[in-house]
Amino acid sequence: MNKSVILFLVFSLLIIPSVSADTGLGEGLKNAGTEALNVLRPLFEFILGAQEGGLIAGQVLLLIIVFSVLYALLDSGLVPFFDSGFAKWVVPLAVSILGVRFLPPSFIDLAALPSGAFGVAVTALLPIIGFFFITRGFTAGIAQRASWILLAVFFIGLWSYRSDELIGSAYWVYPLAAVACLVMMLSEGIIADYASKGRTARVAAAGKAAALKALEDLRTTIATDFARATGGGTSYVSKFGFTPNGLSAYKQDMKEVNKRIDAL
Repeated sequence: MNKSVILFLVFSLLIIPSVSADTGLGEGLKNAGTEALNVLRPLFEFILGAQEGGLIAGQVLLLIIVFSVLYALLDSGLVPFFDSGFAKWVVPLAVSILGVRFLPPSFIDLAALPSGAFGVAVTALLPIIGFFFITRGFTAGIAQRASWILLAVFFIGLWSYRSDELIGSAYWVYPLAAVACLVMMLSEGIIADYASKGRTARVAAAGKAAALKALEDLRTTIATDFARATGGGTSYVSKFGFTPNGLSAYKQDMKEVNKRIDAL
């Protein structure tokens, strides 16, 4: 059985026991999410400072967003001296922790915990996009899948904290974001294959362009050397070892170069 499916089943088994006939699936998921965040809350409070339940969840969400943006920026190579594997992790982590830790609660509530459907959707979409760029650099598939599961659990926990204040379509954004994380986890192999094929195609295209330029430069060299050859070109020596020298060698060289260009 595919490892992604196994992890999905394990995740489901962790959730299902918390669902009772009285509370329903939604309440069961929210209870499980709350318990998951409560387990990690001491760690979050130590790193980000003590806040109320909703605000600490908002801090974590902002941390994920800021870290993802900075990681993607450094991973792009646009910032010199910070594109090494160590710097790509340490610098975004340090900046995001220091930045989020000292933000006032009012800003956290405004930026990370909007109540409108559009704002909630944006703050949920940004971490998913960021996780896509982060996890694609993982060499171990288990690390990719575990990351998506943790993000899904976080969204369920955030949903449980904010369920009372979210109304209308905004109420369903976080559970849908959790489902999107699980879909990304299960499609990780497909995405990796697609990205690999894309890289292979780009490498092949770059190699073809380099080979074409080399042949065109060689054709120019052949024409120049023949024009400079003494005795009306009779002293020209073939680049490919054709004989006899002179016009015959020149024609065969040009024919060979054009043949190789057409074969690309």
